[in-house]
Amino acid sequence: MGSILFRDEENLLSKVADPLVFDDQVITPYKGRVEHWFAVNQSVGLYFELIFTTILVVLLPSFGLHQRLMRRVPPPPAKLSNLLKS
Repeated sequence: MGSILFRDEENLLSKVADPLVFDDQVITPYKGRVEHWFAVNQSVGLYFELIFTTILVVLLPSFGLHQRLMRRVPPPPAKLSNLLKS
């Protein structure tokens, strides 16, 4: 789940002053919340949605299909949300 949502993580980290601290204090804890959400909400349908989304993201990366998944997972912290919008 985190691999799909953060497929452009290098780009996000390039936008912050201290990438290591940002990753440690913002991105990694959020990934943990997303993975917990996935564990609680797992279903066959969600697995197929992830497989389908992964294929489409690899084949059509500019379409931003992974953002569709973001609507269902816990909201990102404000520091991360601002970067995801830019």
